[in-house]
Amino acid sequence: MASKNSNKSTVNFLEPKPKKARKANFNENSTKVENLAKIQPNKIEVKASEVIRIRFVKSANEEESSELQKVSFTHQIFEDEVIQGISPGDIQITFTYTLRALFCLVDLQLSETLENKNQIESQISKQIEPVLPHGHIKYTNENLKAKIDEEKTFEVFGKEIHSYSLNGQNFVVRSVEKKDKVGAEFHKKAQKLAVWYIETADEIDLDDNRWEILYIWEKSATNGKTIEEAFIGYFTIFNFQNPIKGIGMRICQ
Repeated sequence: MASKNSNKSTVNFLEPKPKKARKANFNENSTKVENLAKIQPNKIEVKASEVIRIRFVKSANEEESSELQKVSFTHQIFEDEVIQGISPGDIQITFTYTLRALFCLVDLQLSETLENKNQIESQISKQIEPVLPHGHIKYTNENLKAKIDEEKTFEVFGKEIHSYSLNGQNFVVRSVEKKDKVGAEFHKKAQKLAVWYIETADEIDLDDNRWEILYIWEKSATNGKTIEEAFIGYFTIFNFQNPIKGIGMRICQ
């Protein structure tokens, strides 16, 4: 993500926050689930951030070498940032994202020795569902390869407004028209990622014209010929009317 996991990130660092343009946080749409401690009363709780990892891949060949990133925040998904009723060695959750179309594959692994394993899996799946992009599927090697092949036809959207190089890598910044259906659907996926990295992350109202969205993509050559772009991050800008200074802009997340 373009934003960092610090409280000094680009999230709402200019006050006041917009009052009506932002949607409620993920908790308000979350499915109410049973306390897992009731299912596994003899198990201890586990800190959610210790067992959740995210990785981004450009190709199926990169799967094993791709870095597993630790998430920074889980409080919008798990109360007190813990998964109750289960010990650290009995659970691992990995979200794999492709770096062009942001296809998401979910791998929820539970120890075979767990009592009520199916019930626990069902409850955790309900908890994470609200922060997963539409169309997410179960992780398997075959599913990942299929999604990598599928996104070869994905066309990067938006108008290029800036380009730059950093440490030998080339990047472009693209602005997104919210009326662009491809861009709007992509942003619905991208903003789901923010909840894991930004403390106060929430979703923007894509029907509110006061919002602007900018994406950063990395450009790289494949076999020295085809130029491909990979998702790096995004940030949103909120335009507002200041009674004294006129129209202002605020970088949000």
